[in-house]
Amino acid sequence: MNQQNRIWNGNFILITVGNGLLFVNFHMLVPTIAMYAASIGSSGGEIGIIAGIFALSAIVVRLFTDALVGRLGKKRCLFLGLLTSLVATAGYGLFPTFGGLLTARILHGFGFGLSTTFAAALAVEVIPPEHRGEGVGYFGLGNTISMGSAPAVGVAVFSAFPPQILFALASAACIVSMTLFLLARVPERPAGQVKKERISLLHHFFEEGTAVPGVISFLFGFVYASVNTYLPLMAEEAHIAYAGLFFVSGTLFVFLSRIVGGKVYDRHGPFSVMFPGVLLYSVGIFMICTAHSSVYLLCGSVFYG
Repeated sequence: MNQQNRIWNGNFILITVGNGLLFVNFHMLVPTIAMYAASIGSSGGEIGIIAGIFALSAIVVRLFTDALVGRLGKKRCLFLGLLTSLVATAGYGLFPTFGGLLTARILHGFGFGLSTTFAAALAVEVIPPEHRGEGVGYFGLGNTISMGSAPAVGVAVFSAFPPQILFALASAACIVSMTLFLLARVPERPAGQVKKERISLLHHFFEEGTAVPGVISFLFGFVYASVNTYLPLMAEEAHIAYAGLFFVSGTLFVFLSRIVGGKVYDRHGPFSVMFPGVLLYSVGIFMICTAHSSVYLLCGSVFYG
C-alpha cells in the first residue's frame, strides 16, 4: 500500500502518541488537583471554583482559535497551547496558594483547549480521506488509554510522594508530547495564505448545521460527567464492591468500539455508528441506575463503554 494511503504512517503515529501524552498530563491531574487544593488549605467553595474554572477557560479560548490559526498556523497554535500547559503544570507546585493555583488552572485550561483543538486538526491532515472515520477513531485511543490509567497513576503518586513529584511527571508528559509533535511532518498552508471569510457574530459562536451534533455531544458529555463523578458514591451507598473496576472495564470497551466503529463509519456512514451507539449507551445507563451487585455493574460498564 502507498505510504500516503496508510493510516499508520510515521506522522500519524507521532501525532497519536503525542496526543495521548497530552491527555496523560490532563488525566493525571483531574482527580488530584482537588486533593492538592485541600492540602494547601483551600475551602470547599474554592476547590469547586478551581475544579470548574479549567473547563470554562478551555471553552473560552476556542472562541479565538480562528483568529490565531490565521496568524500563526495550526502547528504554531498547537505549540503555544503545549507551552502554556507546561508553564501552568509547573506553576501548580511553585505557587501553593489559592490565587496561584487558580491562575495556573486558568492558564492550563487555555493551553489544553488550544492543544487538543490543533492536535486533532493536524491528525486530520495526515489521515487519508478514504479512512477518515477509522483514523479519527484510532487517534482517540491515546485519550482512551490515558483515561483508564493516568488517574490511577496520579492518585498513587500524590499519595506516596510530595506533590511536586506529581507535577514533575505531568510536566514530563507534556515535554515528550511537544517533542513528538515537533518531529511530525504535517503539510499546511502558510498562515498568510489562509483565506479569511467574514461571518456574522452569531455564526462565530454557533456554526450553521451543527445544532443536532452539538446537542447530542452536550447530552453525552452531561451523562458522562455525571457518571464519572458520582458513580463511586452511588456504589458506596449501594454497598457495591470493586466499583473502580467499572472504569477499567469501560475504558477497555471504549478502546474496542473505536477500532470497530471507525471502519463501520467509513463503510456505511455516521448514522450506522450513532444509532447503535445511543442504544448501547442507554442500556448501560439503565444498568448503572439499577445496579445492585458488582457483576451487574460491570456488565453495565460493557454497554456504557
